[in-house]
Amino acid sequence: MVANRNGFFYTIDRETGKLLVGKPFIDTNWARELDKAGRPIVLDNLGTPENCLPDNHGGTNFQPPSFDPSRRLFFVTAHETCAVWEPKQPTPPIKMGVRVPSGGRRLVEGRDQYAALRAIDPTTGEIRWEHKYRPYPSTVSLDLCGGLLSTGSGLVFYRRQRWLLPRVRCDNGEGVLALSDGGADLGFGTHQLRA
Repeated sequence: MVANRNGFFYTIDRETGKLLVGKPFIDTNWARELDKAGRPIVLDNLGTPENCLPDNHGGTNFQPPSFDPSRRLFFVTAHETCAVWEPKQPTPPIKMGVRVPSGGRRLVEGRDQYAALRAIDPTTGEIRWEHKYRPYPSTVSLDLCGGLLSTGSGLVFYRRQRWLLPRVRCDNGEGVLALSDGGADLGFGTHQLRA
């Protein structure tokens, strides 16, 4: 199971490599479906404000997802953004080891962006529920959201802001008390102690 930066969620048979499920997990409008090999079928007029792409951080990024085997749910931090990519001819001379400006992304103005914790059924690719984080304007290039951790007790912990450790219920996304822990905005680690 993987939620890809391209905005599609994949479930792949670990023995055969066959694609079992492939569905969008963000409201992407550059592609709506996959071919039999799992490649996105790209729509026409790509790169316009009407058919925009996820920004350079993708439908998700470095944030670790989580899987709850008892509830059979895959949890991911999803980014809903809208960007168009503008090509630009690099100016010679091009030197080895030096960044070559060749265009880049432009966020579509007037479209609020947001991130959300989404619970995906890996057998169908359907989103069971989502817990939206606050929106941010199209002028902001990165919403700092951290990784996820699901527990056997039925909670999903996530990082939304520095100093907060919120959690929601695995089965419905309903919020539970947020704790202040003074941690960083990345992922989690767990340890099991045995007596």
